[in-house]
Order: sequence, then structure tokens, then C-alpha cells
Amino acid sequence: MFWGDRVGAVRDVDGNLWKLAQKVRDVSPEEMEEAMKNMPSAT
Repeated sequence: MFWGDRVGAVRDVDGNLWKLAQKVRDVSPEEMEEAMKNMPSAT
């Protein structure tokens, strides 16, 4: 993700959804702003 984390989700046999995240690197506010500008629009 643009904020420096790796994110995923899994569903267990009981139907519970687990979201997991791992910090991959520190991202400066400037890098984060630039990455957000380059994301495709959801519209």
C-alpha cells in the first residue's frame, strides 16, 4: 500500500474475516502524497 504496509485478508472456516497488515517501510508524508496523486480514481 502507498502508506508502506502490506495488507491482506483471509476468511476462516467459521466465516470470520481476518485482516492482516505488516509494516514494510516508513513512508514520508511527501512520498505518501505523491503516491495518492498517482492512484487510479475510483469513479
